[in-house]
Amino acid sequence: MDKGKQLFIGIDGGGTKCQARLENAQGELLGEGLSGSANPARDSQVAKQSILTSSLLALQQAGLGEDDFSRSSVVLGLAGVNIPKYRSLIEEWQHPFANMYLTTDLHIACLGAHGGNDGGIIISGTGSSAFSVVRGKHTIVGGHGFPLGDKGSGAWLGWQALVYTLESLDKMRIPSGLTEHIAQHFNAHSATDIVGYALKFAPAEYAQFAPLVLKFYEQADANAVLIVGEAVGYLEHLIQRVNHTQPPRIAMIGTIAKRLCGYFNAQTQTLLSTPLCSPETGAVQLARTLFKKKSS
Repeated sequence: MDKGKQLFIGIDGGGTKCQARLENAQGELLGEGLSGSANPARDSQVAKQSILTSSLLALQQAGLGEDDFSRSSVVLGLAGVNIPKYRSLIEEWQHPFANMYLTTDLHIACLGAHGGNDGGIIISGTGSSAFSVVRGKHTIVGGHGFPLGDKGSGAWLGWQALVYTLESLDKMRIPSGLTEHIAQHFNAHSATDIVGYALKFAPAEYAQFAPLVLKFYEQADANAVLIVGEAVGYLEHLIQRVNHTQPPRIAMIGTIAKRLCGYFNAQTQTLLSTPLCSPETGAVQLARTLFKKKSS
């Protein structure tokens, strides 16, 4: 590969994973990389290392190495940087890239979902939030972070499952298959047996129980039905809130979103469109728009 050519990297960094996509000036995919958490609101040093690791893995997949950071222009779409305190931690970073542009993970996800055009998104993965861009106006709804926000997300579903289990162990709630399964997971005979493990859980640790909640929901488990019903109601409200900004398209993104979409009412489902591309694709397209040299 010509060492003089520009490279472009798009980063989608969330609370659980950091995905990098490497392309050339013609938009050809050269490599991809995946690493851990990249939310500076959780740990800015971990976020920086995850960005470097996923970017290097993408470069290595293309037969390149660390020296090629210096000809790579990167767009970082990160969770947590809508909060100025944490945004500044990344903006002040002495990074190795040729150019860097920082925005939210919501922005790049919206760009990817709508092919770079106006639109709205609702994200439900480990966390949850919503975003729209219409005629240059950006609107963010939610995205306050766990446990202050993230309702209807994997972390929230898992958290509620543990809350319901604790209440059932305290004989304040009728047990069900879901709560009994979680109690067995912790080998718990009392609420304190679970609290000792879960008191300092991170969002991703709560989110590990989300698939279990959805599994029991499909079996009409009484407690799972209550939890999922509240999540679905919140996400439908979020979709309506985004729709009020009048975006031409709305898309749902995220592992939990894919599972919950089918539970929405018919009217809500008519508002949703299929995402066109991934968030990291939106990020790398923005990198080319911002930094591509006319001579490339």
